[in-house]
Amino acid sequence: MIGRTDESFIPGVYISPLEPGPCAVCGHPTGDCSADDHLIKFIEEPIDEDSFLVEEDVIQRKWISSNHLAKVLVVPAGKRISRSEAEKLGLI
Repeated sequence: MIGRTDESFIPGVYISPLEPGPCAVCGHPTGDCSADDHLIKFIEEPIDEDSFLVEEDVIQRKWISSNHLAKVLVVPAGKRISRSEAEKLGLI
């Protein structure tokens, strides 16, 4: 269709197409909710000058037993961490 795209314009936010049935947000059985029933608020947090924004997932490999090496998500993308923690992880 013209004017539709599957791309996300806000990182991490995806818009689902309208489908008949229960509302995916509130569970209303017929989906006859109004826009006032579902307000999405983006809260802007003050940015600490001594913080670091992690742009990609930080994954480390750790041995969980003598035969099993696991990948562990240490810090997810989009999270702010302290500058000292970023230095410990080798990000800066």
